[in-house]
Amino acid sequence: MGMALPPLPPGVHIGSQLAPPSLRWPTGIAPIDRFLRGGIPRGTLVELFFPQGGSSLWIAQLLWVLPQKGILPALVDGSFSFDPPSAFPPEHYPPFLWVQCQSLHQALQAAQELLHGGDFPLVLLDVVGNSLKELYRVSLSQWFSLAGKARKGSSTLLVFSPLPHLLPHGERYCIEASFSWEDLLKPREELWERFFCQETP
Repeated sequence: MGMALPPLPPGVHIGSQLAPPSLRWPTGIAPIDRFLRGGIPRGTLVELFFPQGGSSLWIAQLLWVLPQKGILPALVDGSFSFDPPSAFPPEHYPPFLWVQCQSLHQALQAAQELLHGGDFPLVLLDVVGNSLKELYRVSLSQWFSLAGKARKGSSTLLVFSPLPHLLPHGERYCIEASFSWEDLLKPREELWERFFCQETP
């Protein structure tokens, strides 16, 4: 006979449950809004898994577009790998908070603080560059704690992950892309056609 699970915090779900359209937050980026069924869900965790790369393009595009809509995002850079000069035009950096971390432990602490404060409606947590050893050490209770803080502060934690099913709850999407060396020279707008996104249970 199995043990019963303890009650989950409000807004936390086992598996993958879609937020209703009224609780979604359109980014204004047509491909992203299409992939995420109308926008980023509010007050929860969302996992984006990139098995073939491409996460940096999504991060750069969100950081570029959202401030133009009056939304100040925060990026928690789990492996200090984000490169603004390659992401934005020279001397045209968008306003956003960039937390540079040397380890996954630092990144999770930073995400906790940002969600607890509630000053940033969207927190991007990039752990794609962190080691698998680090990621496997993160307990479920740490992810549940982050989910609870996101819900309480009506913020969204968007986790960019190198592993499928890294999070124990929230919406999950697998985002695949195939790029050639020639594609790296093309305008960013053309690269969106190379992405394929599907929701995972």
